[in-house]
Amino acid sequence: MNRSFITLVFISCFFSAGFAQVHLSGENNLYFGSAAMTTEEVNAEWDVVNATDQTLEFCYRRYALQEVPGADGNFCWGFLCIAWSTGHYNASSEVVTMAPGETNHSFKAKYRHHGNAGQGIYRYCLYEVNDLVDDVCQTVNFCVDAECVVSTEEEYSKSGDIQISPNPIQNIGNISYRFSSAPTSGRLVVYNAIGVKVKEIKLNNREGVVFLGASEFESGIYLCSIEDNGNAQRTVRMVIQ
Repeated sequence: MNRSFITLVFISCFFSAGFAQVHLSGENNLYFGSAAMTTEEVNAEWDVVNATDQTLEFCYRRYALQEVPGADGNFCWGFLCIAWSTGHYNASSEVVTMAPGETNHSFKAKYRHHGNAGQGIYRYCLYEVNDLVDDVCQTVNFCVDAECVVSTEEEYSKSGDIQISPNPIQNIGNISYRFSSAPTSGRLVVYNAIGVKVKEIKLNNREGVVFLGASEFESGIYLCSIEDNGNAQRTVRMVIQ
């Protein structure tokens, strides 16, 4: 398996508050495996470049957009790797500090198909822990003995939408959602910091609004996802105060 490097470039564009916009350089990526190799690990790697003029602290999170039954994955950032698992994973346990202009080579995403054919799609998002820059994400397709369809980042952004207001939620939150088409088995699913499902609401309409009370959750960071037939169309971070 060839190693592929994608550079995530942070371009300085500072406002009076000192914030910077983040831009991703690179297309979606497709990595192939063979179901005959049941112990195979398919690896995706890329470099991260802090092109701003300030020191930043980063973590990674993983969104499971489409999963193959029996397959699992992990990712490494810094010196630590998360455990092999399925589903969303809210945050890497290690914070990596990057100086201005520094390049980091430590990110690795791994996929184990265990002999199960199909297309696994995962979205890995780098985020600055102090919210000084926007998230930057890369969607990765792991294709094992299957005809895989690879969407562009622009197509993914139009696949569905979810908006949370206010966010953080201190009392009642309005969750506005929109599927790309009428769902057959739509759900709004909330995951905690380690990817465990803590709430699920059935959604019958293509778009609408759901209300969540902060009292239903412990304070902290969650992932809020709209899913159809078990596949995530859009996942966003939700903060409960």
